[in-house]
Amino acid sequence: VWLGLALFMVYETRLNGLTVVVIMAASQILRIARQPGQYGARQVAACCLPYVVFFIARWLAECTFMPATSNLSDVGSVTVGKVLENIGYYIGVTAQYLYRLSMPVSLVLLPLLFVLLAMGIYVKGFRWENLHLTFFVLATYFVLVILPYVQGIRYLFNILPFLMMYMAYGGI
Repeated sequence: VWLGLALFMVYETRLNGLTVVVIMAASQILRIARQPGQYGARQVAACCLPYVVFFIARWLAECTFMPATSNLSDVGSVTVGKVLENIGYYIGVTAQYLYRLSMPVSLVLLPLLFVLLAMGIYVKGFRWENLHLTFFVLATYFVLVILPYVQGIRYLFNILPFLMMYMAYGGI
């Protein structure tokens, strides 16, 4: 029940809150599919409970309050040029964050950090235990680049710990 309420709060307060809900559901479905003997009907029902609570809370909120304006309406107005511009922008914002982490030897460490990040994602990012995190990182970037505006690093705060984790994996 608490997880369902937490998912509702993430959905209500974050642009990519729905992404979190979908990635989490997909992760649970993959886990159940990979270990079918360990999950009976009762365990599957328990896994579904947070999503039932999420949808009930969402329905109650939308019946009670005016729903927030969806950013999905903004997606239709984006152009290919703007998507390419946003890709460059968010790569730059990520680079700027890594640059500040590695000061005062940033010019040497920044390329190394990007190499470690790529290696970490390649080596450990597509394993079952990290697959949902990799999809979350990629989905976050995807959602951001298809919007017709940019929001700065604040929209990357939720994935920065995972980028750091992948850099550490790349260093192992």
